[in-house]
Amino acid sequence: MVAPLTDTHVGDRVVFDQTTGINSYDLDIFNKRLYGWVEQVILLANYRRNIADVDELIIPMLGDMVSGDIHEELARTNIGNCMEQMMNGAFLIGQAVTKLAQHFDKIRVVAVVGNHGRMTRKIPAKDKYMDWDHMMYQWVAAFCAKQKNIEFHIPKNFSTIFKVAGRNVLIMHGDSISGGGSSASFTRMVGQMRGLQQQNKEWADKQHFDDVMIGHFHRIDEIDIGTGALYICGTMKGSDEFTTNRLHVSSPPKHLVTYWHPEHGNVGKEIIRLDKFDSSDSQFASTIPEVWGCNIV
Repeated sequence: MVAPLTDTHVGDRVVFDQTTGINSYDLDIFNKRLYGWVEQVILLANYRRNIADVDELIIPMLGDMVSGDIHEELARTNIGNCMEQMMNGAFLIGQAVTKLAQHFDKIRVVAVVGNHGRMTRKIPAKDKYMDWDHMMYQWVAAFCAKQKNIEFHIPKNFSTIFKVAGRNVLIMHGDSISGGGSSASFTRMVGQMRGLQQQNKEWADKQHFDDVMIGHFHRIDEIDIGTGALYICGTMKGSDEFTTNRLHVSSPPKHLVTYWHPEHGNVGKEIIRLDKFDSSDSQFASTIPEVWGCNIV
């Protein structure tokens, strides 16, 4: 089972006036949606267990986990500075992964950074891991250190590959893809990545990919790439004032879940709608201890 977690934008505040009312977002809503996501992943796994073993959960974390301050208006309207965003996100996601670990024999977390958490105004080419996302991932891993069935892979590269059911899945955030999210831009990216790999045959043999998972585009989609599919995995934040004012595609907050078989590859998918949890009373502990790195989860 593969359940990506992406575009959480912890620290962002989205407020719509009464004439729109499409979406709202803050730290409390993130907490409720995250808790609901965990509950739904467990529920969906238990449904599948009626017909098959679902022993392992892979959680690709695809970036933009924090809101960041790369835009002037975000620096003014965010709930807390980047350090606080990272702390709150790590604290809550650490609880989420720990809760999931009680329901699976093994969990693998594979994490790449996005663009909102970068520490420079311009998008860097070198040291792309210098990002608040990377720091958050490291703290989630630290919080989960006592959970022996959780394994983390947090590379410094902007992309990485994980294996599931005998297939190689390439993950990246998606901000490096030019073209505004058109099908042609994704097809071009796949060709460029495969071309880069072929420049080093030994590396290409180890790092070829069959499928791709990305975030960034705040929607769910699936595009055939010949060897498999490219999956755009959704967003926890949902739409905001930017997408509304620009009349961009406005996608509800939702996340993709996929199921994989060692002989048949991807054998199914589900979509978790997250804003239905906004009015829920269930959420993770939200008060970070004064010494917040000790015995949190």
